[in-house]
This record gives sequence, C-alpha cells and structure tokens, in this order.
Amino acid sequence: MRQFFFLALLSVSSVSAQTAVQGVLNSSQVWTASGSPYIISQNTLIDSGVTIDVRPGTVVQSNGSFRLIIDGELIVNGNKDSLVIMEKMKFEFNKGSKEFNFNTNTGSHFNYTWFKGDNTGGSNTIKLTDVSMLITNSRFTNCYYAIYAYGSTYDTSKIKVLKTVFESDNGYGSPTSVSGTNLFLEMDECSIFNMCNMYVPANFRFTRSLINKMTCYSGIRIMSGNRLAKANTYIACNVFKNFKSTVFEAFYLDSNTDVSIIDNTFDSADVFLTFYNGSTTDNFRSVISGNNFLSAKIYDVKMVGSSQMAGQFKNFNMTSNYWGSTDTAVIKAGIYDYNDDITSIFKVAYAGFSSSPNTTCGAQFLSVKTLASPSWSVYPNPASDQVVLEFETAAPKTISFYTIYGQLVKTVSCDSQQILIATNDLPAGLYTLVCQGSGQAASVTKLLIAR
Repeated sequence: MRQFFFLALLSVSSVSAQTAVQGVLNSSQVWTASGSPYIISQNTLIDSGVTIDVRPGTVVQSNGSFRLIIDGELIVNGNKDSLVIMEKMKFEFNKGSKEFNFNTNTGSHFNYTWFKGDNTGGSNTIKLTDVSMLITNSRFTNCYYAIYAYGSTYDTSKIKVLKTVFESDNGYGSPTSVSGTNLFLEMDECSIFNMCNMYVPANFRFTRSLINKMTCYSGIRIMSGNRLAKANTYIACNVFKNFKSTVFEAFYLDSNTDVSIIDNTFDSADVFLTFYNGSTTDNFRSVISGNNFLSAKIYDVKMVGSSQMAGQFKNFNMTSNYWGSTDTAVIKAGIYDYNDDITSIFKVAYAGFSSSPNTTCGAQFLSVKTLASPSWSVYPNPASDQVVLEFETAAPKTISFYTIYGQLVKTVSCDSQQILIATNDLPAGLYTLVCQGSGQAASVTKLLIAR
C-alpha cells in the first residue's frame, strides 16, 4: 500500500531517472528498469496484502543501513540477460508475510538477482522469520550474512537456493546462517568462493556444488535445535577445496538425525569431517561412502568425545571411501578416534576402502557423458587452468563461455577438430559452454572450474 502525498495516492516520486521510495508501501506496484535506481533512504515497509513486483534490469539502492521490511509480498524476477541489481540492500521477511509456496510456485522469491553488499559486520542481506523462500540463478557479493534464518518452528518452513554464487573480496561473511527446529535448507548447483563459514540446520541438503576457499576455522557447521524432530543431513556430489581448518562439523547428533555424506571430493583442509559425540546413546544414523579424501593437513576424520563415557565405544562405518592411499597405516594415521582418545565413543571402520578416486559425480553432475553434446566432448571436467574441446569434424565453430547468471565472459573461434583453451583467466565456478557451428543448432554443456 502507498502513502498519501498531499491528496494523491503516491508511494514514489521520480526525478532525473531515479525513484525515491517512501517509508510505507501500502498499494501494489511494479518496479522497472526505466524507473531505476529505486532509492531506499529509510527503513521501508511493504505492508500486508501488498505486492512489489521487481522486473528485469531494475536497480534498487540503499543509501544507508536501512531495511526493506516485508509484511506483504516481494517478487524479484530478473533474467539471464538483465539481472536485478540490489545494492547494499537488507531484506527482512516477517512471520506472516507472503512466503514462497513450493506447491503452487507462488509467493515471495528472488530470481536472477545480484546482491551487492558492503561487508558490514553482522548485517543480514536476507533475514527470514518462519518464512519459506526460493532463491535461484542469483549472486551474493560481499554480503556478511547472505541468508539468515533462526528460530523457525513451522514444519513447512523451507529455504531453497539453486544455481547461486556466493563470493567475497576479503574472505569475510557467511553464505548461510540458518538454524531452526524444523527448518529445511536445500542448496543445489551453488558456488561459494573466499568466504568465512556456513551455519546450517540438521535438515540440510547440499548437492552438486563447489566451495573453494573457506577462510575461518569453521567450515560447514550443523547447528543444534533439531533434537526433538526428525532431521536429515544429505551432502552429495560436491567439491570442497582450500579450507582454513575443518570442512564439516556436526555437534551431538542423536537418534532423530540421519547423516549421509556421499560421493564428495574433499581436498586441502586441516580436517575434513569432525563429529562431536556426547555418549553412546547419541545413536544417529550415518552413511559416509564414495568420498575422496585428499590432502588433509591433520586428519581426514576426527571423532571428539566426552569424558562421560570414557572406555566405551562403538564402530562408525566409513567403508567404500578413497583415502588417497591404499596403505592402511597411512589411512589410520588420518583418522582420530577411540584408538587415539578413550573419551571418543567411536572407532572408525575404514576397511573395504577404494583403491582409486570415485568419479561417480563426474559422470552424474559435470562429465561429458551426461552433459556434453554427442558431437563434442570437454575434458578434464572439473578443469583448472586449461580445458580441451574435441569435435567430430573440423568445421568452423564458436564456443562461448557463460557464467551461471548468464554473463558472457569468453568467446573462442575454432576450425579444427581439437582445441586447447586457457581457463586461468576465469574465476572458479560453474560455466555453461555453448558451441555454435555455421548453419547448425547450438549445443550446450557444463564446465566446472575448480582450483
């Protein structure tokens, strides 16, 4: 709803191709590129029953530490060719606002949105209170807490984040700070670079994503708060690289919790997996298999116990993983458990280990087998500083590299059957490669650049 200005119903005033947003929006409106930038100069409320619809190319700016508070509905829909830009904006969705409904695909959401933060300590870019949310094809840059949600008690509260980039220039900030009794956080095909840590609920699904360079001592930390409700942690087909300390930490999980850590690659950290265990009655269920544990500085797995149950232990199954070696002495040296400290309640069972790295997710997620056109292939995938493209014929063609939010970043022409392309000029992340030959339909594949 809009405020009254003199006797007219107005909520904005446009001057020199910009729009000043008033403090209370009490009627629905559409924000467009032609009215940009929309300037937030005070804490602003989208009133209950009001919808603000933000279209492609729109720019919204805060000129201070102000919040856009949502009691109604906020729909932000850019597209791959024209993102919505949010500069220094802070969004606060109150309990009772029109949340995203995953059954009807309606309600507040963000699509093709670039959130440009200022790394202000302790600030939340998107704060959710008992509200479900969908965020797709978006980008968070220099946001201290990109997604912040605490205290959710609704069985239906869900946050879903797809094909979204989180990045920081200075290594600060968290992609997520989320905890709640029944809140569910799902992230798929995301890229996280040079950030501090992630706080997640025990109801957590994290798949087909890349985290490269975590700068703080905690990496992914399962927060408490799920002790009275069923919780499922599912982490599969991800690449974790260059963590300052620990990649994954879980605290005092009990019989209400299932943990699946499957077909991931862990590379370069002090410790890959840490479980803090209270007693033998903390009987959570786990499946940890198919993972590649590479280059841990201290331990691959660390079981931290409690003096309450000293001298008692049970087996913790971690068969069918690749430990970077087939030497059992080397594998055992990378595991800290009851054999090293009698207050740890678990002994890790690692027999039946793999003799070579698991490539399952290369085939399912990023490999040529499922994502490349039959007429050309891309390898290695993931790549680092260069990639090879092979074609069935030597006809002229153009290969274009796009980021996950649709920005064209590189174009290469080729008339040979094979070409070596340098990728050291591209940041780590997921790219779409489009090959266009003369008089032929374009064909598409994916390339992950990981360093």
